[in-house]
This record gives sequence, C-alpha cells and structure tokens, in this order.
Amino acid sequence: MQNEKNSSQRKRDIVNNLILILSVLLFIVFSEVIFRSTASKNEFLKEKDLEESLSLWNNWLYNGNMQLNKYTYQKEPEIFRIAALGDSFTYGYGTDHGTIIHNKTQDFSFPKKLEELLNSNFQGSKFEVLNFGIPSTNTLDQVYVLKHFILNYTPDVLILAISSNDYNSAALSELDPFIYCGLNLSFSEKAAHFLFNNLKLFRYIYTSLHDCKGCHPAFFIGEGQSVSLRCFVKSLNTIKQLSEQNGIVLSPIYILDIYYNSTINNQDSINSYIDWTFFNAEFSPTLKSAGFDSLLFTFNDLLNISGSELFADDSSHYSIKGNELIAKSVFNYMLENKLIPACQKQDCAAKLLKIE
Repeated sequence: MQNEKNSSQRKRDIVNNLILILSVLLFIVFSEVIFRSTASKNEFLKEKDLEESLSLWNNWLYNGNMQLNKYTYQKEPEIFRIAALGDSFTYGYGTDHGTIIHNKTQDFSFPKKLEELLNSNFQGSKFEVLNFGIPSTNTLDQVYVLKHFILNYTPDVLILAISSNDYNSAALSELDPFIYCGLNLSFSEKAAHFLFNNLKLFRYIYTSLHDCKGCHPAFFIGEGQSVSLRCFVKSLNTIKQLSEQNGIVLSPIYILDIYYNSTINNQDSINSYIDWTFFNAEFSPTLKSAGFDSLLFTFNDLLNISGSELFADDSSHYSIKGNELIAKSVFNYMLENKLIPACQKQDCAAKLLKIE
C-alpha cells in the first residue's frame, strides 16, 4: 500500500514538474511574440555580414568622402603617402556644425589639415594623407577596411585613430565580433551570444540589467575581459601584422573624446570629461598587455585645453579648430618619432608646433 502511495506521489511530482516546465516555456514563447510584435525596427541590433558591410563602406568612401576620388592606387615615387584609418573623428564629422561633410568642396578633417601642415613645413617634398575614416565603425571593422581598401593605395604610414568606439561601445561595429574576430570563446560565451541573438526577451533582460539597451553582447559577455575588449586587442594586432607584412609603418594614436557630454563650456577642459576610472582600470592595461602603451600619451598635450569652441554642436566631435589641434599633435608625434623621411636625416625639433 505504501509503495503504491509513493509511486502515485512520484507520478504527481513528475506531472507537476512537466506542467511547470511547460508553463515557463509557454511564458517565454508568449513574451517573445509580444516583444517581436511591439519592438521598433531599430530597437534590436542586427549585424551585417562582411559582403554587406564592404558594400556599405565602399559607398561611404567613394561617394560620401569625395576627397578619396582624386587619388590613384599607384603613387609617384616622390610622394610620401599616409593613410588615416578611423571612425567619425577621422572622417571629420562635426566640422560643419555637426553635419556630415558629404560632397563638401573644403575638407576640414584632421587628415586633410595634417596633409597641409606636412606640405607647408617640408617644401620640396610631396605628402598625401588619404582619409579612410568611416563613422560608427571600430577596430574590427577597420581590419577589413585595411585589407580591402587601404592596401590598394600602398601607403608608407598608417595612422590608426583609436577612440571610445573601439573599446566602449561594441554596438557600433558593423560586424559581429563573436563571428569575425576569431576569438577562442567558452561554451558559456557562445551560449549567451546565441540566446542574445535569438531571444528578444533574453536580450531585453540582459541589456536592462547592464543599463545598455542598444549594446551588443560583446559589450558585457566575457570571462575576465569582455569579448569587446578582447576583440579590440585581437584587431589591433591583426592591423599591426598586416602593416608589417606590407611594409607600412603603423602609427596608432588615441583621440580623446567626452562621451557625448552636452554640458562642456568655455572654462572646462577635456580632462574633466574623460572616464578615467574605466580608462585606468581596463583600457590602459588592455593596451599595455598588447604592446600598444605608447599611444596612450599621444594626446597628453590636448588634455588641459579648454573651451567649447574645440567641439562641434553635438559636444562630442571636434570642430574645425579641434581638428586643427589634432592635426598639429599628430604632426609633432610623427616628427618626434622620425616617421617623416626628412627627420630621419636631420633634427626636426625646430619644426615642432605649439598646441594652443
């Protein structure tokens, strides 16, 4: 009798557990349907594949950035060619009161200003600075911009401009770092990525907990360091290897930005708006472990410059004056590190520019 009672209880427990599991699954399915039917088209990130991204970048480089069209793949022997690779800071976003500089007859970006500085200070030499800045990209995207576009132009120097896009906002990448970065991922990272990309409910809960609803899973997911930071380091090293293989001198620089802070005024300096806690705790050690610590100090001379006139109307990108100061800083950096042929033969200290 007791055995029959125990057997009956076990059956009831099994049924109850099955009902509970089925209820949870039905709740997830119902919630997923609701989320998919009510979410706006832009609420959930959809990464592009490589072919789609390359088409987008090609259109941007040759239709959006009209300055590139005047350069040919083959350069004359006397020309010293520099390629500037980066995001909206490199492109020059903000030099026309925050609007995109499509089809502008004048180019106020720091690569163009750098070209003007080099040619005016080293008369008799010919410098070309090609702008491969594409807004809303990061270092992973730029690996493929280098492979598929820049190498065609055989530059002598590659300026890689790093900003917060590269380490603090993985959502901006056109490509999925879990797929395209070639990292060794743990099972839990793969599982979280699968759930993130396939369940809107999971994505909503996960991003809400991390207070970053528009972010890519690479921003949070990672054992030790986020996938975003690991992909950043992997991409940096890939760009370094590609540069070495093609005889290009890599010059990484760091562009300070203020994370879309709209309150900057004439008395404030850039230094007061940098997220130094994150910078010192994660970003700086990440770069040093990858052997890129020298770029951390490239823009020390900009830290304490104050004044809202440095920034565009969106208070995160640089104005024309801001781009001029960046160009001067990069100019000095190139001279001090003897990246200019003339400076390899003579002392160029007298040509260093004052940053003010």
